[in-house]
Amino acid sequence: MNLRNHFTNVEETASRHTSRVAFKIPQVNKETNEIDSCHDITCSQYLLDIERFAAYWYHVLSDVAGIPQRSVIALCFEGEKYVDFYTCMAFSGQDISLKSSLYFRMHPTI
Repeated sequence: MNLRNHFTNVEETASRHTSRVAFKIPQVNKETNEIDSCHDITCSQYLLDIERFAAYWYHVLSDVAGIPQRSVIALCFEGEKYVDFYTCMAFSGQDISLKSSLYFRMHPTI
């Protein structure tokens, strides 16, 4: 029996649909505060971002900070950026339990 989780789902999706768009990141005009366009993140790019960030944080936490595997750590995110999302996914593939808090700020016009 193959155990599946959200990370294995991303791996499987990236292998099947490499060029399918997973996220659209809005590019906001700083002068008008309007969305000019969107930057597409494909499934394969999303997986690559997760793997790169996982390797980076593994190095920082285990080699630099000396935190042992299977430790529990806490992180706080604003929860509104693409990097927040793939950071959570990067930690989920490690032997470190992530206790995260996402703070969603309301859009000022809502």
